[in-house]
This record gives sequence, structure tokens and C-alpha cells, in this order.
Amino acid sequence: MGRDFAGKARAAMECFHHVGEMIADEIADFERLSLLPLQASKHYAFAADAGFDNQLDMLWSVLDRTPKSTGLVVTQYRNGLVSDTPLDTSVAESLRSSFPQLIYSAELEKLDSVSQYLLPHVDTIVSASSSLAMQGMAWHNAIEVIGNTFLETYATNAPSLQHISWSDRCDHTISTLVNYHQPLASAVTQDGKFLFDLLTDMSARQKAGKEGLDALSDLTQIDPNYADRLLSGFRTERSARALSVSPSPNREAKTLLQLQELIEDPATQAVSFDVFDTLICRPVERPADLYRFLDARALALTDGVAVDFGKNRALCEVQTRERLAGIKQEITLKDIYETLALYYGLPSEALADLQQAEMALEVSHSRVRVFGRKLFDLARSSKKPIYLISDMYLPHDTILQMLEKAGYDKQFEKLFLSCDHDCTKKSGALFRVVLDHLKLAPAALVHVGDNKMTDIKMAASNGIRPFRWSSAIEWQRSNAAMKTLYSPRVGSGEKSRSAIAGTTARGLYDGPLVGSQLSTLSGGDPYRLGYAVLGPLTTGYMLWLGREAARDNISDLFFMAREGWLLKEVFDKLHPSPALKLKTHYLLGSRRAIRVAACRTRADVLALLAMPYDIGVPLDVLLEGRFGLVLGHNASQRLAALGIDDRAMPIDRSFAHRQKLHAVVQDYMNEILDHAANERASYLDFLDQKGFAAAEGPAIVDVGWKANIQGALGDLIDRRTIGYYYATVQESEVWLQRGDRHRAFAGTALSAPISHSIAVQNRHLLEFMLCHSSRSLVAMDRDGEDFEPKYRKERHYVTRKSLIDPMHRGAIAFAQQFHDGFGDLMDQIHIDADLAEGALAMLVQNPHKDDAKLFVGQSFEDAVGGLPEKFIVAPDAKAAPSQSVWRQGAVAAFEKGANPTNRKKNQLDAESKPKQRLEAFLVKQMVGDRKQAKYERDRAAFFGDSQNQVVKLYWKALQRSQTQH
Repeated sequence: MGRDFAGKARAAMECFHHVGEMIADEIADFERLSLLPLQASKHYAFAADAGFDNQLDMLWSVLDRTPKSTGLVVTQYRNGLVSDTPLDTSVAESLRSSFPQLIYSAELEKLDSVSQYLLPHVDTIVSASSSLAMQGMAWHNAIEVIGNTFLETYATNAPSLQHISWSDRCDHTISTLVNYHQPLASAVTQDGKFLFDLLTDMSARQKAGKEGLDALSDLTQIDPNYADRLLSGFRTERSARALSVSPSPNREAKTLLQLQELIEDPATQAVSFDVFDTLICRPVERPADLYRFLDARALALTDGVAVDFGKNRALCEVQTRERLAGIKQEITLKDIYETLALYYGLPSEALADLQQAEMALEVSHSRVRVFGRKLFDLARSSKKPIYLISDMYLPHDTILQMLEKAGYDKQFEKLFLSCDHDCTKKSGALFRVVLDHLKLAPAALVHVGDNKMTDIKMAASNGIRPFRWSSAIEWQRSNAAMKTLYSPRVGSGEKSRSAIAGTTARGLYDGPLVGSQLSTLSGGDPYRLGYAVLGPLTTGYMLWLGREAARDNISDLFFMAREGWLLKEVFDKLHPSPALKLKTHYLLGSRRAIRVAACRTRADVLALLAMPYDIGVPLDVLLEGRFGLVLGHNASQRLAALGIDDRAMPIDRSFAHRQKLHAVVQDYMNEILDHAANERASYLDFLDQKGFAAAEGPAIVDVGWKANIQGALGDLIDRRTIGYYYATVQESEVWLQRGDRHRAFAGTALSAPISHSIAVQNRHLLEFMLCHSSRSLVAMDRDGEDFEPKYRKERHYVTRKSLIDPMHRGAIAFAQQFHDGFGDLMDQIHIDADLAEGALAMLVQNPHKDDAKLFVGQSFEDAVGGLPEKFIVAPDAKAAPSQSVWRQGAVAAFEKGANPTNRKKNQLDAESKPKQRLEAFLVKQMVGDRKQAKYERDRAAFFGDSQNQVVKLYWKALQRSQTQH
């Protein structure tokens, strides 16, 4: 509950990211950010608890102990009754003369409750007793407590809780607050049954002498649907109006209102719901795909006879309907298995266990459809009776078990199944059975379902008032990008593809869609982009990693910063402890920190110097970025003696400039080695604390390419290791020759220019998307017994964070949904790199304007390579294509009018219309009515399925001509 609530809180705050951008310039030069929300000095407990007479005294104390590398954002207490505002612009300027880390903005002061909008942008909350400290736990912000207050227990450095990770402490604390301490106001004031049950439970606990947490009621036990009520209760409209932000169009509210009007109509006496794809769903793309997960079980139960069971199970269902047509309107599961027995030449009893296995699989992997649940709850709130109606062959008891698992147990009056009554919704007869049983006039019943024919058309033909909400898969296929990506005609039915498409549909297309959500990967929302693109990619990679690590008997996986943060989060979601007997760690590191620390000899320094650098990089910038060498006051004389007049001299790759660069490094060799030794000592101690060197079977996990960090770490600890990567490219083999071992999801030692991998071809873009929003590590410093990371300054930190954080939350949510949907079936799902990269390929090669615009102004730097700031999509529209790493994205982002990705298609369509008219005429002359209908319905399928060699040659030639265009 804590994780879910925190996720909703973070998502709700994403539309207010511009608040952080208001102080982007002030915070750019700091390595970390803390937030100090000043309180009210006249509060009765402030002086006693905090130990200060007023807010200025507390501010001075906090500033005095805040490192110069940490920016302290200060806000003041304001509300309608009490305000305490000792700061203004002049006071802040005076304080900055002594404390340059103070960040105060008079513009921010104009916003109501501004502190909460800054929570996504800071690292630490400093407070005496403000509730903002606990709100910050939703972002896993550290808590630094002033004085002896109730918050001490929750401080990050609370000594009694150091054995629990900070993220777990945050999630557990939030879970306790929302599960036990703070019931929804609407539940208490508007739901009499909830209030009665809560008071009854609290009274019983008190009488039983319960103490501590046991004395508090678990709100999810008072109402089994409390979690859904809580998570659907977030409202951003009021804050959006106050901050002049346009909230997303609320189609969900509009849809619910439409159904509410139908249900509250006095003529409505009852409500009925379809079951499958309306109230509950399976995790797969198509229902029949679930049978594929019985293939191995079928072989085991039939001594290898039931080959390709999943495919044949679906075929036999169709055959059963044909076999029993005219005998019965609806078939049963028993009927289907009788056909299967005939198909495989086995006695019916031989398949009895398999039939039970199918029913168990359906129950264990049924899930509530989230928006369907909201529609159902709306109907429940009307107090009108609810009935369920389904065309289904599964036994009545099995459907009841599925409904119970999804949380619908005892919340409806009766379940009507087609197989129980031998009639269907599809024929309309089952609706008539329901009306007769309920003794209702047709117009007195509102029916909610997803199927256009059985739930809508047939209900209406019987006089029932229908309400349609399409299935998640149908909504997904109404999105042009998704229909292309997960075409129902290409690749469907395979377990891995079905798992990805099904998870994407459930996560993104369950509820109402708005705007470009119907046509793009993201709809302009970074979360949706992360879910659709990074979700499948990282999940495929991390599923592979779990198998490889188990095979290699790895004891500890060390995920390297910063790309490794997301990879670890996804891995842990897919392999929750103790599913795999290994430990996972996030290891702070960078090329700069590790390569410098590994420099023990002159040869090491010269090898680091030999790495490529960007043409035009200033000499002093390259030396500091690559070696940590800061040229001192006497540098001018030393450089002049080497023939260099300007420490900021731009360096190119000419032989003359390389000679000068070598001369400088040789002259400063002792300083470089001394500096490296200092950094090495601290970083080795850090590695010891993390258990890296002492681990029995350690392995590095990273995105990949040349495996330099793994190699440098091996040099640093004098131990060769194994590294797991998305892919490695040529030149990584130098580390193999030194004893390292590499495994790669998409391939090892690939030739990047000709690799078919979209990820390898677009390494900068993928690294940017995977890289955590924290700043890059420069070195690991020591502060007594503690380690204090030293980070690089970053000008566009807030801008990058506002894109990356929600994008990563989307990818993590995909992994969680994937695990929740498939669980123990994941062992059967093997996602190859091409499938994992499918959405990335669509984003890169055929970007929609709304997807590309997310990356405008997003940039990255490489200090080790002397790489100046480079934009993913440059903000200057005219120069964007030439100054952007992602050129297709730059073109799309600034295209005027129609989406550029459709421009070529429209042009080709216009050019080919006369040819298509001739083609249509010839097809009509050559084929019958059925194939003519297929041609008109799906031209590509008509030609693709044709067995005529001339027709096939024509289609191939046509495809080649369009590709050349």
C-alpha cells in the first residue's frame, strides 16, 4: 500500500514540475538540495521542541551546518490565520554573504503551500516537526530532524533503524499512516457502514486490551476495497487552478458521470455487468494465449502425446462449437476436452488432470480490471441490485473463484452463465433468461460490457439499455502506434509477445484516454513513455539476467550507477527475495571516479590520456574532467614553459596538440598520481563497505558498450569479474584478454555501425533514458566514518529530473505489473532483444511529435571524454536537426502541421491512388466474394496470405518500391 500510495502521490505532482524550474538557475551549481520549510515560532511547542526562539535563529543554525555543496531551499509558513515570514529578498541577500548555499525565491513565496511542490526536486527535508518531512517519504527524501521532536524516530540517521534500507522505511511508514492512522474523510463522513464498522472494530480492540499498532484498525480489513478508494481519491484540479496549470482532461470523470446518469435514472431498477474484459481480465494479449503456458504441463501429463497443446486447445474450442452446432447453443469445458481427447487419440480421463490445470490457471491469473472496478463500485453506490452475465464455457464455481480473487465476492446478486442455461448473449437468448428470472421490463435494466456485438447490440435489440466500455486490448489497438507495434496479425500468440502486449494494455489502456494518448506512445506523458518503451526493454533484459546469474552461481549483483539504478529496481520487482538466492546492490561509481582511482602508475595515466576526447575541449576542462587535476595559481608559468599560453586552449586531435597534451600530463604526473591515490583510498574503503571485494561471486551489471568500468574496477581491486550487459561493442574484447568475462543480452563485441540493434545504434539516447536523475559522481570523499559522494554540477538538473523520474516510474510499474500478472509463469517467458526493443525502435525511427517534444532541451555531458553539452533534441527549432543527438526526434518535435511520421506515407498514398484503383479492379475480376471482402478489409493480409506466386512477386516488388521512396 505504501508503494502504491507514494506512486500515486508522485504521479499527481508531475503536472506541477514547473515550480522546480522557477529556481533552476539557483540550484544548478549545487551537488545536493535540502528543503527547510520554516514553521511558526509562536506555536506552543516550537521553542521547547526545536530549541530556538524564532525561525531566523533556526535558519542560521541549519545554514551553519549545511555543506557549501548543498543548496538549502527555504520556504516560509503562510496560511489564512497565521504567518511567520522573517525572510525577504534583502534579508536573504544579507545571509548569502555568509551562506552562499541559501536559496530563497520571492516568486515562490507567491504560491500557496509551495513546499509540497518542491518535494520532487530535493534530496533532504530539514525540519523540526513539519509534516512535510513525512510527505517527502513518498520521494524517499532523506529526513534531517532539528531538536527533540516526534520526527526523531523517522530521521534517516535514526540509529535503531539502520538495518532497514531507507526506501523500505519510507514505504513502510507511509503504509502504516494510510492503512491505520488516517482514514479517508469521505469514508468517515459519507459511508455510514464504514464508520460503524470502524468504530466497532476500534472498540473491540480497546476492550481486548490491544496496545501499539494492534490497537489501530486496519482500514483495508474494514473495507476490502479501501485501497482502491484511497488510490482513486487523488485530486489535482484545485491545485492546478491555483498554480495556473491546465490539468489533463478528465475523461474518466466524464465516463463515470455518463454511467451514473443511466443508473440513477428512476426507470433503472437493476444493473448487469459482463464479466471477462469488463470486470476481470487475464494478463495476456488474447484469452487463448493463456493456454500456451500449459504446453509443458500437457506433455508431462500425457507422456509427450499432447504436442503444441496451447495452439490445439484453441483450435479444438472452435471445432467443438462446430461439432455441437444444432445440438446445443453453448459448449462447456468438458465438451472441449472431449474434442481434445479425439484430436490426440487419448481417452477422456487421460486429460482430466489437464482440464483441472486449465481451471486452476484461469483462477490464479485472473485480475481485476481497474476501471471496470470503478464502474462496478459506481453501480454499488446506487444500492440497486447488480447481476453478472457472461458467455462462458468454464464451470460456474470456477468463475465464482475468479470473481472472488478479483475482489467481487458477495457483491452481486446472481451470476448468469451461458453454459448453465445453454443459451448466449450472442444470440440474445441469455438476456431474455435474465429478464424473465428478474421479472424486469427490458428498459429497467442497464447492461455494462465491452463487446460491441454481444454486450451492446444484442442487449439493445432486447430493449435493454447498454453502456459500453471497450476492453484494454481494444483500446490499445485503437492507438495507431500500438496497433503497428503489436499487430494482431504478426507475432501474436507467442508467450513473450503476448505478455508484453497484455501488460502494456493493462497498464496504459485500461481507463479512458485523452488527446494523443490515442495515437502516440506517450500522449505527451513521460510516465507512459517509460511504461511503453523502457518497460519491455528493461524487463526483457532483467529476466535474462536472472537466468544468467543463477546459471553462473552469482552471489551478489552490483548495479553500476547511474543506468544501474533503474535496472536494479526492475530486477528486484521481477525477482523479489527470496526468488533468487543472490543479493542486489546499487553501486555508486562513474567512469571519472573509477578510472582515476585505478591510476597507480604512469602507464595507467597515459592509458587514460589515450582515450578519445571531443575536438575543441578546453585544456583545463579536459584535465579536470579526466584526471581531477585542477590547475593552480602557478599553472601559467608551468604551461608557458611547455609552449602553452592559455590554460583554456582548445584542444584538437592534431599531432601537435596531442604532443602538448602529453607534455602537460607528464609535467603534472606526480600531482595526478597523488590525487589518484587519495581518491583510490576513499573509493576502496567504499567498496569494502559495500562488500564488493569480499563477495563470494560478485558481478557487475550495466547498460554496456566497452565494459571499461568493469575492467577498471578489476584493476582497482586486483580481481577479474563477470559483467552482465545489454550489449557490448568492439574494443570490449581487450578486457576479455585480461581475464574479465562478459555476458550480453543483445550480443557481445558487436560492430556498432552495422548492428541491427536499435539500442546499440542509438546508445546516447538509450543511456540518457536509462540514466538516473541524480548527478554524476566525481569522487567518493570521506567524512570521518561516513562517505560523502562528490557530484558534478549540472545546469539542467531540474529539467532532466522532471522527465527521467516519471519515465523511470513508468518502467518500474511495467515490471511490477508484469510480475503481478505472470508470477510463476515468468520462467516460461523468454523475451529476445528484438522484441524488447520494439517500442524503442518505433520511438527512434518513427517518432510522433508529442513523443519527441518531451526531449526538447534535454542534454547530457561527458566530463571524461571532454564532451561539451549535447542535446537529445536541441531547443532551437532551426538548428535542432544538426545539433541534436536524436535527429529524427528533432525533425518531429518542430514539424508544423501534421505529424512528420505520416508525411511520407501521405505522399506515397497520393502517388499510388491510380495504381491502387487498377489493382482493385484486377483483384475483383480474379477472386470470389470472400477473398474480395478480405482484400477490402485488409489489403496487406490479402497479399501476404496469397499462395499465388505471381501475386506474391507483385506484392514484394510493391513493398520494395515503397521502401526506396
